[in-house]
Amino acid sequence: MKFPTLMMAAALATALAGPVLAEEFTGKVTRITDGDSIRVQRDGKDVTVQLNGIDAPEPKQEFGPDATAFLKSRLLDKTVRVVVKGQDSYDRTLGQVFLDKTDMNAEMVKSGMAWAYVRYSKDYADQEKSAREAKSGLWAKPSPKAPWDWRKENGTGRAGSGSDTEKKPKK
Repeated sequence: MKFPTLMMAAALATALAGPVLAEEFTGKVTRITDGDSIRVQRDGKDVTVQLNGIDAPEPKQEFGPDATAFLKSRLLDKTVRVVVKGQDSYDRTLGQVFLDKTDMNAEMVKSGMAWAYVRYSKDYADQEKSAREAKSGLWAKPSPKAPWDWRKENGTGRAGSGSDTEKKPKK
């Protein structure tokens, strides 16, 4: 009889504890590396933050400079809140970046500045669909090349630049 009682007590304690809060931090954006990678000051140190769930064109790829400029115009020298989603294979912080209440990951996709990286996250698939339908940003072109295809064709995989061949989260 004690075991079921203990199990119920454990379940009740878990329920009362509420959801586990995600790690997050606030800091000033000190650099825009490209359209999906920024540097944020955290505890006096710059941390590379890869915008989770999106993939922007590479700097040398068509529309890459536009995506970088778009992000720079909105975030450079601004204070952002980063909700940490994990680390990628290069130990970069994967994060959801907020400027005030605006989810900048979603904003990049909705504006046609990045793809929803659906291989790893379906979070921004609706924003990509809307951007495609509206022919926003890179979707004004008939068939823009996805960054992962561009990297494969161009043999790029520069650690620290936001352009590893596959930006997969660590397990």
